[in-house]
Order: sequence, then structure tokens, then C-alpha cells
Amino acid sequence: MGHNIVSGPISSFLGELIDLTFLDLSSNQLNGSIPPEIGDLTHLSYFDLSSNFLTGRIPWSLDQLTNLYSLNLSASQMDGMVPPDLGGLPSLSELDLSSNQLSGHILNLQLTNATQLLDLLQNQLTGPLPKKLEQLSNLLYLGLKLAYTMVVTEKYDVYSFGVVALATIMGKHPGELISSLASLSAQNIMLSDVLDSHLPYPTNPTVLRNIVLAATLAFACVHSEPRSRPTMLFVSQELLVCKKTLATPFRALSP
Repeated sequence: MGHNIVSGPISSFLGELIDLTFLDLSSNQLNGSIPPEIGDLTHLSYFDLSSNFLTGRIPWSLDQLTNLYSLNLSASQMDGMVPPDLGGLPSLSELDLSSNQLSGHILNLQLTNATQLLDLLQNQLTGPLPKKLEQLSNLLYLGLKLAYTMVVTEKYDVYSFGVVALATIMGKHPGELISSLASLSAQNIMLSDVLDSHLPYPTNPTVLRNIVLAATLAFACVHSEPRSRPTMLFVSQELLVCKKTLATPFRALSP
């Protein structure tokens, strides 16, 4: 339901959809506060409310979303403190709270080594940076007010590219798949199994080649070891020059 003209407050009824895993209400005209009942969606892995007109505080009940992989509450008008345990959710890889009116002491924000993207730009946070930031080996992007710091590497943007590319290929957020890639079970995953099942199976050789290229690059961009990921320069060059034909049948390809 993202990128529509849905307006009005968010219904507390959403909290009753307890099996929900993906919720995208971004770029709408929602107003009011986030209902605390959202914290009951404990199976939620992807939650995007960015670019709305939300006000009030971030409900502390969101720290119950222990399966949450990506949380984007950016570009609204929310204020108050950031719940300290929000960044400490065990599976949370992406936390974007930028462009709000959040305040409080940043030192209170808990973080885990799962954090790869943390954006708190354009808020009213104060205090020194948490020492924990130095220990976040997987952190690729840190966005804070200019009074703090900005850590950017030549590979910070490839992870987001990989997530978006996989979401396009799969027709859903790839959080669960990405989490499994580091395990042995990922060796049994076929590329044909992760394609969006709502679309016709591709047969055109050019389309197949493009899907394989996009998937290969996407999986490289979300590699569990950040240093093994390609740069965006490499990715863009590969996208421009690829003209090879498939040497392996499509259904036999794996990530």
C-alpha cells in the first residue's frame, strides 16, 4: 500500500493482523500517531511508514518486534525520545528515523552488531556518540547530525542496492532469505525458487540473462561479510557490459 494516497490515522486494528510479516505504508498521507498495538505484530520483518505526516512519539511497544529486519519511520513529524531498546532488536539491520523532530540523548540508544544502516539525520538528538558504534563491524552507513559524524565507505550503498534488487526479483522483502544465506541451508536454494510467483515464468533468453545478472550482483551486494561485497562502480560496470549467454540452465542456478 506504499506510494498511494491513503490518508487519516493508522487504525489500531492493524495490531490484530498478528501473522503479518511485511507492512509498507510509505509515501501516503497518514497522520496522527503510531498505535501501540503495532507492537503486537511480532512476526513483522519489514515495516516502512516513511514520508507521511505522523506525529507524536515512537511507541515503546515496537521493541517487541524481535523479528524486525528493517524499520523506516523517516520523513514525518514525530517527536520525543527514541525508545532505547529499539536499535537493540536482535534482527534489526536497517533503522531509519531521519527527518523527524526526535530529541533526547543519543547515548541511550542500544545497538547490536546486526546494524548495517543507521540514519538519524535531521533530528534534535544530543550528546556524544555511543562507544558501541566502534564495535559495529557490519555498520555500512551512519547518518547523524553534522554535529556528530558521518561514516561513508565506497561500499555503503551496495547493500541497499542488493536489498532493493532482491525485493524486485522476489516480489517481497528478502530479509528472511538474506538471513539464511550464511547458513548451509542456502546451498539448496535455487534461483528459480525465489522469483516472484505472481509473475509468469521467464522464457525469453534476454530476460533470463538480465535476471541472472541482477540476482548475481544482488546476492554479492548482501554478502554476510561486508569486505567481500563489490563496489557500486563494479556493479554499474557489470550492468553496462554484460552480454553473455547462459552457460547453465536457468532452473539449475542457485544464489
